[in-house]
Amino acid sequence: MLGRGKDVQLPTLVEASEHKEGDQVFVSVDDEGVWINQDKYTQRKDFEEALTTEISVAEGKAAASGYEGPILFLKGDANTDYGRVRVAMEWIQQANVQNIALVVDVGNGL
Repeated sequence: MLGRGKDVQLPTLVEASEHKEGDQVFVSVDDEGVWINQDKYTQRKDFEEALTTEISVAEGKAAASGYEGPILFLKGDANTDYGRVRVAMEWIQQANVQNIALVVDVGNGL
């Protein structure tokens, strides 16, 4: 199936285990809002300030461990409208995050 369409250079999958504890930032999106770790944000400004802080901490931990991080894991609830996830991605873009991994669950249908 991936042979269809224009041939493009796909990003390489990096195992999460290659990342050190602390250089990972988790952003989740559901119908209630956008979450950084366990903290909920409904306002863009508050989210961007918190994400900038989280990324700065993760950058320091990545540098200390010799990894070119950090990495942000984006998780969108399956029952949430994709538009909410898109908005969260726009908010994340403002923080100049370089490494983003979209988290999916491996189902039996593939």
